[in-house]
Amino acid sequence: LVGVVLAPVTWLFGPVAATNVALTLAPALSAWGCFLALRPLVTWRWGALPAALVFGYSSAVYSSLLYGHVSLSLLVFPPLLFSVLHEIVIRQEHSVRRDGLLLAALVVGQFLVSPEILVLCGLFAVVGFVAVTAVGWRQVRGRAAHALPALGLALVVAGGLLAYPVWFGLA
Repeated sequence: LVGVVLAPVTWLFGPVAATNVALTLAPALSAWGCFLALRPLVTWRWGALPAALVFGYSSAVYSSLLYGHVSLSLLVFPPLLFSVLHEIVIRQEHSVRRDGLLLAALVVGQFLVSPEILVLCGLFAVVGFVAVTAVGWRQVRGRAAHALPALGLALVVAGGLLAYPVWFGLA
């Protein structure tokens, strides 16, 4: 995904310039993604800014920048995945279709940037679902009517779009 977005830079200035542009934008885009994810969770708009800056310029992002790992330093999708999963499981303010398609788009986007980070996000999501179920087990049945169809739609759409790339990568 990064290569496709930065293809004009590569064509005009070469691959080193495109990599430098990606590595320069990665912390800011990661911080922006975290800000967008945290914004609905705080009452004061700028309260999400310090957390977003800490996330975007964290040691994980910085150490990946030093070694030129664009796929590991561009962490714009994980906070957005968290936000959409929070919407699907907890808030449930939007339609099932919107939530499912948005989750599928974010999963596909993260896969195209870094499948390794997507696997880590999936592991954290499973741990989060177990924790939410253990703590709020009384509310599971009421929330499942929205969460299960949205998660199923996301699984079907993302699975359909990523079936061939995953097969090709594993073959």
